[in-house]
Amino acid sequence: MPAAFAKVNEFLYRLDIPFDHLYTAVFLVLDEEPILIDSATTQADVRDKILPALAAMGIDGGKHLVTHRHGDHSGGTPFLLAARPLFKQITLKAGASLGNLEAIPLGGYTEDSMGYLDRRTGTLLCGDAFQFYGVGKYGCGIADAAMYESTLTRACELPICSIIPSHDFIGGGLAATGKEEVDAFLTSAREKWEEIKAFVLPFPTDDDPFSVVAAWKEQYPTLPPLPSMTVRSIRKNI
Repeated sequence: MPAAFAKVNEFLYRLDIPFDHLYTAVFLVLDEEPILIDSATTQADVRDKILPALAAMGIDGGKHLVTHRHGDHSGGTPFLLAARPLFKQITLKAGASLGNLEAIPLGGYTEDSMGYLDRRTGTLLCGDAFQFYGVGKYGCGIADAAMYESTLTRACELPICSIIPSHDFIGGGLAATGKEEVDAFLTSAREKWEEIKAFVLPFPTDDDPFSVVAAWKEQYPTLPPLPSMTVRSIRKNI
C-alpha cells in the first residue's frame, strides 16, 4: 500500500515511518503554506514514504521544520530538500511563529528540542521531548537534567488541548487528547522521571555510571535500558 498521511484533525496529518524496530513520525500541518515537521532517517524514507505521501496530498513545497537534530528526525532533510527544492528549511527561535505554529522550547532530552504548538487546535507536537521510560532499546536519554525538569514544569502551564509525541514512549502512549488525557500524559512523564532520579541518586557519585546502568537492567529487565548519559546528567545537574 502506498505511503499516506493519516488525518489527525482539520489541520494536521501524521505519517509513521519504520525506524529500527520502532517508527518515527513525520507531521504535515496545513497552514498559509504547508509545513512539514521532521524528515525521518534515510534517503529511502524520503523517496519511498515522504514524497509519495506528499504527492498524494498534492503538495510539492512549503516550509520544513525539525523537532531536534537526531538522525531519525532530521536525517532525511538533505534528501527532501534536494528532491523538493520548493521546500524551504526554517529554524524558529523560541516563541517565534510560522503561520499558526508557535515554537515552544522543550530542552532537556537535547538542548535544541523544540515543540510546535498549533494555536488553532491547541495541539503540541513535542517530538522526543517527554521521554517517560524511553522506547524499545532506547532508554530515557536526558542530556540536561535541570533543563528537562524545567520543561516538565513549564509544559503544565501551556494551553495544550492535545499532545502528540514522535514515538510511542513506554509510559506515555501515542497521543493525549483533552484536558484529562493531557494532564495524565504530563503527570506520567514527571512520575517516570522522578522514579529514574530516585533510582540514580542513592548511588555514590564516584560509582562508574555503567554500574548504575547494570543495576537498572537487573532491577527492571522489562523496561528500556537506562542510558549512562542520563546518570551523568542527574549527577551533574540535580
